[in-house]
Amino acid sequence: MNRPSTSDILSRLSRLVHHEQFILSALAIPGLGGTVGDLLADNFASLDELKAADEETLQNIDGLGPVTTGHIVQWFAEPEN
Repeated sequence: MNRPSTSDILSRLSRLVHHEQFILSALAIPGLGGTVGDLLADNFASLDELKAADEETLQNIDGLGPVTTGHIVQWFAEPEN
């Protein structure tokens, strides 16, 4: 059986990270773009974990301010989201 090369594994991991950022950016949360998506993907293991985070937890992430964290918490509080 052929084992994947290191470069194949790294390429797959890179696509996975990009996928997480794309999903976070695609949520259409105001102020949430690629940079904020990176920060959130680095600090939360899942979308459920992010959804459970309160504003204080989010504001403790270096690079996130009160406006963006407010938008994130408000977006997840909406029943349709």
